Amino acid sequence: GRYSVSTHEMLGDLRSARNAILNHALVNFALECRSAYIDVNCAKFFKLVEKANYVQKCVLHKYFVKIRSKTLERFNQGMARGPFRIKELARIFRASETETEALCLHHGLSIVLHQEDGKCVEFRTTTFSHPSEDFETKKSPLVRTNTNHKYRQFIVRDDEIASEDKVSAPPVGQQLLQQQQQQQQQMTTTRTTRR
Repeated sequence: GRYSVSTHEMLGDLRSARNAILNHALVNFALECRSAYIDVNCAKFFKLVEKANYVQKCVLHKYFVKIRSKTLERFNQGMARGPFRIKELARIFRASETETEALCLHHGLSIVLHQEDGKCVEFRTTTFSHPSEDFETKKSPLVRTNTNHKYRQFIVRDDEIASEDKVSAPPVGQQLLQQQQQQQQQMTTTRTTRR
């Protein structure tokens, strides 16, 4: 896109940055995430995602499918020939079993059903493929919507957030009035049934 730069440019900019910037927690976090992604360390990557704030999770969400695919490819190259439980793979990927199975099939890996282990992916029995179409990126439960507006303020102006709140939730006074009206109606119906 318009703001994308090559890795070399980004690292060059970092080398020329002041120590205060290089030692900042957010910069260190971003570099840790990049390192985990480059090293195809899926477990470390998703542990970092779990520590991230909402905006960071939104940025990292773009790489969920990519790192899962790279990890699958590594597993297919390095694991012993044979079945590997989908349930365990889904745990590593921090994804649902359905999504994990679909990703395996997307890359041409075989899924088999074992009596003891349930559904398993067969590594090293077929060639890992890189289809021309991308795997569909779905909203991940790892990226949960934050109800407070702390992080949304980076994206949306305060006055827009305030106007959304007015539209989405009725005022507290109106809710109380509705509750009182319902209570009065219940009392009235109770009195008429007693007579």
